[in-house]
Amino acid sequence: MRSLKFLLEPRYWLACVVVFFTIQSAQAAYPEKQITLVIPFAPGGANDTLGRIIAQALSVELKQTVIVENRAGAGTTIGAEYVANTKPDGYTLLLVSAAHVISSSIYTKLRFDPVKSFTPITQLTKSAYVLVTNKDSSIKSVQDLLAIASKQPNKMTYASSGIGSAPHLAGALLGSRGGVDLVHVPYKGGGPALLDVMRGDVDVYFASQSTALPYIQSDKVRALGISTDVRSPALPNTPTIKESGVPSFELSGWYGLVGPGQLPASIVQVLNDAIKKILAREDIQATLAKHGEQAYSSKAEVFGQFLSLEQKKYQEIIQIAKIEKE
Repeated sequence: MRSLKFLLEPRYWLACVVVFFTIQSAQAAYPEKQITLVIPFAPGGANDTLGRIIAQALSVELKQTVIVENRAGAGTTIGAEYVANTKPDGYTLLLVSAAHVISSSIYTKLRFDPVKSFTPITQLTKSAYVLVTNKDSSIKSVQDLLAIASKQPNKMTYASSGIGSAPHLAGALLGSRGGVDLVHVPYKGGGPALLDVMRGDVDVYFASQSTALPYIQSDKVRALGISTDVRSPALPNTPTIKESGVPSFELSGWYGLVGPGQLPASIVQVLNDAIKKILAREDIQATLAKHGEQAYSSKAEVFGQFLSLEQKKYQEIIQIAKIEKE
């Protein structure tokens, strides 16, 4: 019992109180300094635009500067690895999309796990991929595409923004579910892919809705189908691919926010609450809608489950596409 006498000393309890309130104060003070949002894509694209919208709004909501740092390359893995190895203090965050979870099925030498090495914070948006073709093409619908492809095996071409990209996997899934052989034509980015569709050099392309909308609205390309299981509010007259007679076809675009693994729950909650308020704003919703994105926040644990499901979904599609790991 002698060893426990210190519990009766006032100075012991005073020290405990000091430690407790010091911890509480430190947690309540977050964020105390500048936050960096890493975007694993080059400046200027849809990913960069979305990230900067969120960063600016988060700066206002948290009353702290949030800067954007572009760390592009290797299918988003350069930026992701950088964040995975940073201190889990809430001052370095990562914008993620489908490419993030696809990476584990594409690259053999990843030094991180797209799900396990990160702390989910919240989903940010959801959107669709739009199957587009040249405005003067004889392909007027998804049914037309499948009919022509069935009569001319390995003649119908589809572009993508690179091997293993979401547009590549969407095309592979369409061929599999539609029972036709489509020829994949990879490009170094979505811009060149869409340009060649407009020229008529390649037949179709699954573009992100944010990228496709201006070209559809200006009648430079024709929208054939939407990848999600419901029609897009931005393109209400364009049927879903499932509606067009392709069973079990559903892919959605999305963005989300994660931090390095072991990010404290208190910090996750601060960020989750802030994003929820941001995405509830009408001006933010309108801005995102102009870019083809629908604001969509979620609880951290729900987003974590979503990431795991998306990773599994793309693993299955990659097997269908018979993509070999790099």
